[in-house]
Amino acid sequence: MEILGQKASGLRSRKEDLRKQEADLLKAQGINQQIEQAKGRALTAQNKAEACTLKIKEYGAEKSAAMQSTALKLGEAMSTILPYGTAEFRIEDDGSVFLAWDMGEGRVVGHGGLSGGQRVMFDAALAYALLQGKAKNPVLLIEAAELGPELPLLLDRLDATNPNAQIIACTCTPFIALPPKSAWELIQVGAEV
Repeated sequence: MEILGQKASGLRSRKEDLRKQEADLLKAQGINQQIEQAKGRALTAQNKAEACTLKIKEYGAEKSAAMQSTALKLGEAMSTILPYGTAEFRIEDDGSVFLAWDMGEGRVVGHGGLSGGQRVMFDAALAYALLQGKAKNPVLLIEAAELGPELPLLLDRLDATNPNAQIIACTCTPFIALPPKSAWELIQVGAEV
């Protein structure tokens, strides 16, 4: 009987061990299910992230196209003011802005490389382009100390494109003769004519 009691005790112990193993296996099975569910959620999140990345690229392309369209219009408006050549206004893919004056014959000068007088004309053209359509009677102040014979050319271009614009050009250089039918009024301050 003692042997049977020991066998029964061993079987109870074995039964408890098997129940613990069963519980561990069930726990592991639950963990595996959780892992599979987490993998599914991660895959869903990855797919959503990829879709968002594609949308961002699409929006970036749309923004770039809109910016290029605006830059092109500004360049065209600037070109109507410049006495010669055309303005180049581009927004690069990295977001940087390229401003230059195409003087013709393959000579393109970036904004930073313009001479003082060229920069005065270029900046006046840029200011005019930015103001275009914003006001009925825009006022444009030009510090034109570095302009000589180009000043009347610039003023005539501004007048031709918007006769209602009020333009004040300040210079310390002798003014070149105004065109015969010019609407410009020359006022000299602090100097004799």
